[in-house]
Amino acid sequence: MDWDNPELTEWLETLHKYIDRCGAAPVLVAHSLACSLVAHWVKSFGCGVASTNDPHVQLARAEFFAKSWGSRFVGRGSSRTYQRRFGRG
Repeated sequence: MDWDNPELTEWLETLHKYIDRCGAAPVLVAHSLACSLVAHWVKSFGCGVASTNDPHVQLARAEFFAKSWGSRFVGRGSSRTYQRRFGRG
């Protein structure tokens, strides 16, 4: 994969290849350009999940994103809960 000249089809194929290798449904966390990649993948296969206290995206907006992508939406509790679970807060 060429990080300086990303090709959507190639990146989607690579992402899907690794997801297929997962023993259980994966949780994808993306940053920067990968957010776009995950959004494209979610259109076909994913589910949008958002916390109730994200300072950048309100829950209603996150739900709008998921539905715009044709995905199921799941609103969850405070992101602090998840941060503690994964040793981040």
